[in-house]
Order: sequence, then C-alpha cells, then structure tokens
Amino acid sequence: MLQVARIWLVSGDEVIIQDGPFAGYKAVFDLSLPSNERVRVLLKLLEDQNMRLELPASQIKKRKA
Repeated sequence: MLQVARIWLVSGDEVIIQDGPFAGYKAVFDLSLPSNERVRVLLKLLEDQNMRLELPASQIKKRKA
C-alpha cells in the first residue's frame, strides 16, 4: 500500500499519469518500489497487452470513480 497525495493506493487501483511522456494515460497501480518514491504501473496498450512502467510516485494520481 502506498500513500500518494494523502490517498492510499493498493494493487489494482486505477490511476492517471499526470506528468512525463505518458501524461494523460490511464493505468493500473501495481506496486510501490523499495525506495517508496517510485511505483510500477501497468499501462494497457492493446486489447490484451500491458506495459510495465516505473515512475516517480508524484507522477500518478488515483482515478476518480
């Protein structure tokens, strides 16, 4: 579990990438990396393919339901 901007994220939570080359893309939170300042998300590219991205935690926010 990771806290980003006072919101806790757990594996499977939908997030939006806010910054960088993938800004605006929707992804799924996977895990917090050991430094706790970076995260891994799964970015859906095609129907059945996900790409793992490692990003600074500050670049994502939880997607509103």
